[in-house]
Amino acid sequence: MNKLLYAAAFTIGLGAIGWVGAGYVHANPLALSITLLIGAFYLMGALELQRFHRDSVALQHALTALSEAPTDLGGWLGGLPAAPSRPWLNGKNTVASPSSRVAMRMSLSLMAKCTTAPRRKLNSILLWG
Repeated sequence: MNKLLYAAAFTIGLGAIGWVGAGYVHANPLALSITLLIGAFYLMGALELQRFHRDSVALQHALTALSEAPTDLGGWLGGLPAAPSRPWLNGKNTVASPSSRVAMRMSLSLMAKCTTAPRRKLNSILLWG
């Protein structure tokens, strides 16, 4: 059902961009080029959402297969889909390794102050990391 809704929303959005662009074909070439640019970014966003969904499902399957914390974090992470290369992130969104547990704990404690996450859940995350 969800896939059908996503496909319908995507089709309606793409149709709306096409309809607006068709109105500018003979009237205004600048507006047509801007509409085509918007359409290109719309398609790029749709591809990014598709990749995100695929990787989220793979991560969910990998997490449900775990019965306890992995002994070899690098090996377990190697089985997950590789993150796309995005140089503009400059390493800000990297996976925490055992050498960066302190930074991860500080980040999680700051998140706890900003959210209403239950304290037990946060403690289990801090102890597992």
